[in-house]
Amino acid sequence: MRLLWIVLGWSRMDVIQSSYRKITECQRLLYGDMCITSGCYHPPKPYYAAAEMQNAITCDLDILLTRHSDAIIIVAGDFSSLETGFLERDFGLQQMVTSITHGSKIIDKIFVSHVDYFVCSTVKSIVKTKHLAVLLLDATSPSHKSHAANRKKVKVYDLRPHNIARLRFAINQFDWATVLSCSDDVSFVYNQFLNSIKLLIESSLPTKTVKIGPRDPSYLSPAIKVLLAKRNKLRRKGCNVEADSIAVKINGMISKNREFCLSKMSESSTKELWEVVGGRKKHNRVLMVSL
Repeated sequence: MRLLWIVLGWSRMDVIQSSYRKITECQRLLYGDMCITSGCYHPPKPYYAAAEMQNAITCDLDILLTRHSDAIIIVAGDFSSLETGFLERDFGLQQMVTSITHGSKIIDKIFVSHVDYFVCSTVKSIVKTKHLAVLLLDATSPSHKSHAANRKKVKVYDLRPHNIARLRFAINQFDWATVLSCSDDVSFVYNQFLNSIKLLIESSLPTKTVKIGPRDPSYLSPAIKVLLAKRNKLRRKGCNVEADSIAVKINGMISKNREFCLSKMSESSTKELWEVVGGRKKHNRVLMVSL
């Protein structure tokens, strides 16, 4: 098991000399924000149980996030066959690598906590290896602005019972007679009706905004992203019991989303099946979903 953690700050660097070049690049990129990076290597045939590696990463992240709650997290390495979903479920990290890095699989991965800060790509390595080189670059770089433009902002409506009750009351109290008598043109009246409903929804239901990008898995809905942010905030405050409760809810929502997607694939083509297995969205869509 090989696991190296490096903590970066504007005036302090807890590093080893051999990693100096990588560190200074990250420091320049992050403009002084605290950054915690990890280099992991999980061999194809480890002498230890896979759970030991997962527990080591989990324990280290828990300790580091307690000490540095606002830090930017980067976990990268060759994970081979290690199940890495826990980094997304338990810590809200997002996997940036989307193309094959070795053979027919993605085993070289980079997980980050602030996906908007980075763009990721793979290139052929100049070193003799079967692996492709994975690059994590600054998203503000001029050559990568197009990636940021592909991300869409999505409103997530809070549909808890008391908010729905407020919306029902607003609809009941609204002066619909004015809308129905505003014109003899049915199409115009219908458009006024829709505008009134939208206005009532916006004024009655609280909303949160999340960003959906082309790298986001299809099962990672806007509602789940809101819950991930809430859970991470609770973890930083040390409210682990509440955070664990939300994590259980997130796992259930992900399972239902994946089950729903796979239930419709019995008559799909091979290409469509691989797209679903890969878990990537073909197109971005604006969704309005509940918490």
